[in-house]
Amino acid sequence: MIRGPVLPLAREGLWQLVRAQPELIERGLKLVCEDLELGSGELGLVDGLLRDAAGNPVLAMVTDDADKALIARVAGVHAFCQRNASGLARAIPEARLRLDGACRLLVVAASMSQEARDLLRRLGIERLEVVEIERFHVGEQERLVVRTGRAGAATGAPPLDDAIDARSRDTVAAVTAMLRRLDPRIAVDGDRYSRRASHEGRPLCEYWFADELVRGVLPAEDPRVLSGTDDARAFVDRVARRYLSMAGERAPKSTPGEVPSAAGEPPPGRSGLETLRASMSLARLSREEWSALGEAVPEEDPRSSG
Repeated sequence: MIRGPVLPLAREGLWQLVRAQPELIERGLKLVCEDLELGSGELGLVDGLLRDAAGNPVLAMVTDDADKALIARVAGVHAFCQRNASGLARAIPEARLRLDGACRLLVVAASMSQEARDLLRRLGIERLEVVEIERFHVGEQERLVVRTGRAGAATGAPPLDDAIDARSRDTVAAVTAMLRRLDPRIAVDGDRYSRRASHEGRPLCEYWFADELVRGVLPAEDPRVLSGTDDARAFVDRVARRYLSMAGERAPKSTPGEVPSAAGEPPPGRSGLETLRASMSLARLSREEWSALGEAVPEEDPRSSG
């Protein structure tokens, strides 16, 4: 069967997608209300007011190539936020916004020209982000790619939001650090409120901040609250076991008499579990890290003390 070209999402279809699935853009993002007219309405409406995971307001504007007023519209919305951010929570009580929350602006498009990006960057709005949603097909199934970043900036996972409290930030950072020490090849990405970890394209876990708590989840499990370092370590224990199980599934069976290809390297047929154990024998790991990897804690070498 010959399939026609995949057409970009039209402006209305793009907004309906964001309206129905705001978490495609960011973990914890929720739609509060639509069609906001900020001022005279001459420059067009704001498509929606959303609330992020920390309770801050997010004003979303959907655009396309025919939107000639985009730059003026963004500038006008930013000016409104500058004047009224402190009173927005009281004006829209149903949104449950933070009283001290700073507004963010989202420009959502199916694609955006470099010229439009440059013009948005010249506005100098720090809390302005561009979200591009592109669709494609795998067989009969539609898939979506979401690209998010500050106007004119490189894409990638941003730092955690400043609205997250210090304890929760430390918990998220602890999980990330332990995952990286488990295997530096583990990929960690996400948004300003969440992180996703994967290895060779296979998901390991997600952990995120929402409703003043950090939660973590492994595939096919229920989320659990991570209230500090101990919970973070127990969570990574479970991730380590999943990682080792995945490594064992991928590894080919070893054959008798095989030898390492180079000094200090395990044989190529060795399983992921054996490889990890071999590398652990060459590294100085804490008692907690040995525990997280499912190993008995070795006796301390007296020569290493002092």
